[in-house]
Amino acid sequence: MLRDFSNQDLRDWCHGLGLETFEASSGRVYPKALKGAPVLRAWLARLREMDAEIRPKHLWQDLLPGNVLRFENGVEVRAQAIVFALGGGSWPKTGSDGGWVGKFRELGIGCEPLVSSNCGWECDWQPEVLVAAEGLPIKNIHVRAGAKSVAGELLLTRYGLEGGAIYALGGELRKMPEPLIEIDFKPTFSAAQLAVKPIRSWKLGKPAAAILTASRIEDPTQLAGAAKSFRIPLLRPRPLAEAISSAGGIRWDELDENLMLRKLPGVFVCGEMIDWDAPTGGYLLQAAFATGTRAGKAAAARG
Repeated sequence: MLRDFSNQDLRDWCHGLGLETFEASSGRVYPKALKGAPVLRAWLARLREMDAEIRPKHLWQDLLPGNVLRFENGVEVRAQAIVFALGGGSWPKTGSDGGWVGKFRELGIGCEPLVSSNCGWECDWQPEVLVAAEGLPIKNIHVRAGAKSVAGELLLTRYGLEGGAIYALGGELRKMPEPLIEIDFKPTFSAAQLAVKPIRSWKLGKPAAAILTASRIEDPTQLAGAAKSFRIPLLRPRPLAEAISSAGGIRWDELDENLMLRKLPGVFVCGEMIDWDAPTGGYLLQAAFATGTRAGKAAAARG
């Protein structure tokens, strides 16, 4: 699906709407305005030009036999094809609250529970660590959870940790009965190299120094080992309402290759409704556009 609608296809689509894009040094693609609202406005304007009928304030309530959509205001619409794009469960204040899961289960569709993905994790910090380092980034580190290791940064918060490194490890952490991470604070040095240097020469940032100091390890060799593999037990992920995205949703085995529900011919789903766990940083959006394109083209072909 990503090959069928790649990041270059997404750029071409934006350019067709009159919107400029650019590729950052990371390889990620952004609208030149660095905002999503102009994209949405241009998209809606194009749909209106195509005489698409847009009905706001219609809350979906039920799917009846014969592909009839019933809305909370009593309106019913019969369709040849339906594409549901109801989102996941994060950021419910935007309207995407995951309430559709129960409705789809009632229709006999297998759904995994929606859980926090790309989110912070809670842990117990010692008071002196928070005094010294709350709100500060831990930079240039490697972080491991289970068999997966990532390079990046973490942000030390009053409740635990945020940041790209722990977001990327969420899938691994959720599998662990007792989730924990291991941090290598000095990836470019070996433990043996650190052990022969005084800690003040390690050039640790404030958060890393505070964490290691609070461990009360005095033996240089043990301290060097801790700096290379410091274990932090985690309590739980932050609530779904705070997460960047959600994992869980409709199981892949409920869908055919065009993202049509096998049990409901003519009904398609896309985006975060499907049980996949996307990395943050634009990849989630790209996958949402790609799955939407696959489902949309298949739905149009039934017209």
